[in-house]
Amino acid sequence: MASERKSRLVPGLLRCGIFIACFVGLQVSAQDEPPAAPPSAVEPSEHDVEHDVEDTLADDDLQGEDDETRDSDDDGIPDAIEIATGTSPLRADTDRDGVPDGVEDANQDGIVDAGESDPRRPGLFPGGAPHIPEPMNFDLVRGLGARRGEVEANVLVQVRPRRGRFGATTWAPEVEWAFWDGLAIEIELPMVDREVEALKAAFQWTAPSRAERFTHGVQAIVEYLLDADATELTALYLAGGRIGHFALFAMAGARVLVGGETRREELLLNPSVYYDINEAFTIGLEGNIAWAVQNHWEGLALAQLHWQIVRRFRLQIGAGAEWQEGQAGALVVSRLILE
Repeated sequence: MASERKSRLVPGLLRCGIFIACFVGLQVSAQDEPPAAPPSAVEPSEHDVEHDVEDTLADDDLQGEDDETRDSDDDGIPDAIEIATGTSPLRADTDRDGVPDGVEDANQDGIVDAGESDPRRPGLFPGGAPHIPEPMNFDLVRGLGARRGEVEANVLVQVRPRRGRFGATTWAPEVEWAFWDGLAIEIELPMVDREVEALKAAFQWTAPSRAERFTHGVQAIVEYLLDADATELTALYLAGGRIGHFALFAMAGARVLVGGETRREELLLNPSVYYDINEAFTIGLEGNIAWAVQNHWEGLALAQLHWQIVRRFRLQIGAGAEWQEGQAGALVVSRLILE
């Protein structure tokens, strides 16, 4: 019965997948292409004027015929806009994260639009600030702080080598959409080889935070398991922060399986640490532990590399080990992301 149900589902799901892909393509193409990168930023020296002094330049410094176009630091954003919106007109990289203000603010209007990072806060990639890389095994619904209109499509592929051969391949195409600032939803199709394993949806809310280098929120996940005819419910608290080029992140909560022949309750913890080598590359280590009330536990440790190939396309690759049902095994993971 389960195989027949999957066979009937696959054609419909494929049609849905084609529709979703077209929708994402339209959303991405509708967004403005980023302008050419501004002239290279000059690293600030020790004798640079302090940021708080720079932001309060005397009015006579901006007087003249070209007040509206003057760009003292050559970052692509006019001095008048920088002073009005809080970036430094004398420092091309206000937040010192290695990316010029005019690259983070792609249209150089002083406003953090969808797909842009905030030049006032350290954050190297498009999305909310502070920038917190997404874990591979247990990812976010867009980044924390996602802004209205952001759309992402990605595919996660997990391969488990066993005794020199490859075991079952699990993979999951998904679409994520921020329908309001700080609010995002996700639709996902977990699959095993060529068969649909489950139907999954998630919701995420980014909570307000006064701290520039800290962000937090909550996530709720509903997953219907086709073979088991059961539903898995997950609730998580998310928290992350930055210290220079390091990012620390953790997810903690509970998961319960209801329906079907069994019931299971688990406590979840997913800690991770990342280091941004530069704007293009991030390395990290992710852990995941699930404790069942029935004294059963599962876990994994996954080293990973995130590569921002171009502005809206990323690749994540990782390798590590997992423990399930008392057995240990290798795990190789990759994720392709279009945003």
